[in-house]
Amino acid sequence: MNLRQVAVTLLAGLGLVAVGFFYGHVSASGIDPGSDADPLVSKSFVDQQMTTWQAKVDQLQAKTDQLQAKVDQLQAKVDLQAGGADKGAAATFGVVQLPKGAALIGESGTEIVLRAGQATAIVSPKGGVLDATAGLDLAPDAAVVKNHMLVIPVSDGRGLSAKTDAILIVKGPFTIRPAGQ
Repeated sequence: MNLRQVAVTLLAGLGLVAVGFFYGHVSASGIDPGSDADPLVSKSFVDQQMTTWQAKVDQLQAKTDQLQAKVDQLQAKVDLQAGGADKGAAATFGVVQLPKGAALIGESGTEIVLRAGQATAIVSPKGGVLDATAGLDLAPDAAVVKNHMLVIPVSDGRGLSAKTDAILIVKGPFTIRPAGQ
């Protein structure tokens, strides 16, 4: 054998050893194509993942919309019980539960009917609460008669004070003052 053949054989052998070493190293590392260690993915895989995530986003949006509708319903109830966020007159009567010791202070034009419990009139120096059913002005601390239509003529602090837990129906703007205030 001549020197040239020996050199080519030796270089070919070294090349095979190097390729074998590299292949063994890659095989021994356990890297699977498409895994976290080898993140090369196909377009169809990305499209599938995007479809899955979009479906999840759509489900979350639907749940968010349902929750927002419930929040809006609850806010409407709170606004009714607090006399309306804009203090505008309500178009219909709403039920208000007034705990013992609390007061409902109406604004001009507010209509109130005591349905259950006991309450007394809160008046101002300018006058009392109009009992439209009886056709008279209620004096300070006068007992309110159930099922009588009461009207607050002026926004000056007039209203009702609950002596027991009371249920009222109210149309118009009002605020509730908790017991002890």
